Parts: sequence; structure tokens; C-alpha cells
Amino acid sequence: MNPIPHLPGSLHKRLREATQASHLGVERHPLLAALLHPELDQHAYIRVLQAFRSFYQACEPGLTYGLIAGTVAGSVQYRYQPRSQLLAEHLHDLNANGFALAVEPDVLGSSVLQAPEHILGWLYVLEGANQGGRVIAPRVSRALGLNETFGARYFHLYTRNNWRLFQTLMKTCQGSYGHSKVVDGAIAAFENLLVRLNAGSTTERV
Repeated sequence: MNPIPHLPGSLHKRLREATQASHLGVERHPLLAALLHPELDQHAYIRVLQAFRSFYQACEPGLTYGLIAGTVAGSVQYRYQPRSQLLAEHLHDLNANGFALAVEPDVLGSSVLQAPEHILGWLYVLEGANQGGRVIAPRVSRALGLNETFGARYFHLYTRNNWRLFQTLMKTCQGSYGHSKVVDGAIAAFENLLVRLNAGSTTERV
């Protein structure tokens, strides 16, 4: 991977610009594009949930140390909210209500380095991803009848304002954290998510 050139401005701005290509690669993935299709079906939705659960199950153990990032900022109230169990509960409930699950392929674990800068980069991707729920949640509701109380709570996490709290954390940390290492963490997160989405695209119905 080529070194990321220095970019002026805030850490948030540098992350946004340095990860633009990685972000677009994930955003335009066919599996996620299905969420925005007017005729979203159950199978496509299940594959997305399974890919996300696989991603979070692999990376969340490495994010435990990342809670330290929330304490170095003193008064910042940001705390990471685990998502793998929430997604597992969605899949269990949907399966119990007639949604057909898919066979999940084995995928290697995610490489979250135990360094605050690297973890901050991962969290930038994870918290930013939840903002897509503003667009996705209404579409899932219309297509499948799912909502914040059943089957789609993951896509309503944006309502908890964690993104605003995380932005405050980034502003607090940007003077003491190496920006290049934070960018490396964010790119690693996007790359790992892309691997899970690619694997999810090949799954078949049980």
C-alpha cells in the first residue's frame, strides 16, 4: 500500500479524503446496493446482516482496548456500542419468522492492532457506517416491514447520536495521535469489510 500523503486540516478531513476510494468501494458493493433497491428481498437482506455480523464478530474483540480512546479525552462521553450480538439477535428472530438464512463461508479474522491510533481509525469506519441507516432504514421498512423494534434495529443505531460524540473524540485526539496511523486503521477496516461483503455475495440459501 502506498503511503498516504500529508493532508492539511482536521483529522476528520484527512480521514475522509484519504479513505475516499476505500469508502466508495464498499458503498458501491452489489451486496449493499441491494439494500437501496426498491425490490429488496429477504435473501439479499439476510446476506447483508450475515456479512455485517461476521465483520463485527471478528473485529470487536480487538476494539476492547479501544475504549481507552474514550477515556484519554477526559469529558468526552463516546463509548463504542457492540453490534455483533445485536445482528445475531436479528438473524435469530428473522429465521424464527420464516426468513431463510444463507450458508456462511469461513473468513479469516480482522487485524485490529492494539494501538489507540489504529483503533480510532477502525471506529471512524464503524461509526460512520451507521449513518447510512438514515437512508437504509426507511427502505428496509417499506420493502420488508422491519423496523427499530424487530429485524432492523442495527440500521437505527444512528438515532443514538454516537457519531456526534465520536467526532468530538476525534477533535480531542487529533493533536496527540499520529494521523497516518489512524488512516491506516480506517483503511484496514474498509478492506476487512470488503472481504466480508465479497464472501457474503457468494452465499446460498440453507
